[in-house]
Amino acid sequence: MKHNYIFYLLVSMMTFLSCQSDQAKNTNDIWKNTTKHQLLGEVATIKIPSKFKRSSRFRLKDDVPYFEKDAFLLKYFQHQLENKQFKDEKIDVFVDTTAVVRLFSVLDREPIPLNKQALTLFNHQMKKSFERLNLADLFIETKKMEAFSKKTSDKVLIKIKYAIHNKLQDISHYQTVFVMTTAYRTVFVTEFSDNTEDIENYLWSLKK
Repeated sequence: MKHNYIFYLLVSMMTFLSCQSDQAKNTNDIWKNTTKHQLLGEVATIKIPSKFKRSSRFRLKDDVPYFEKDAFLLKYFQHQLENKQFKDEKIDVFVDTTAVVRLFSVLDREPIPLNKQALTLFNHQMKKSFERLNLADLFIETKKMEAFSKKTSDKVLIKIKYAIHNKLQDISHYQTVFVMTTAYRTVFVTEFSDNTEDIENYLWSLKK
């Protein structure tokens, strides 16, 4: 009986250590094939997948071939980036060179506190924005997919994701808004993609 107990204990320990090893491996895997970028005009850096390259509102048409077929979407993003540049003239824009359409912008501001009230406020603003989109185009249907906040010892993150479905073309896109605060800054990240993958995990690499 004692031998059976020892055998069971050894098997349990081996299983636990194997799971821990797999978790550590998976955590480290996301940092393979990443590139560190310094935010324009700032000392802050962030690591993102190397398939992303820098762009700008003036280069979007060249950097995202999909926009040649969707002039409305191109103008929408150029207008959005133009508005954001009033708040941060050196706004960062990155595009995924392997996707049909995937890009995100990073707007850097002074640090602001993020709490449950902030999540409620951003959630309400996003809801109103997408409600207007639904009313403006009868062929567009939007749905909230995620809305939550996370925190570590030195960072707080708010994430809100919406699906945007074009009923006429039967295609979906996804827009995600992230707000991350550290002791030094708050960054507003807006990501638009043709799939549900997003850069949430990479935002935790933000330094300074």
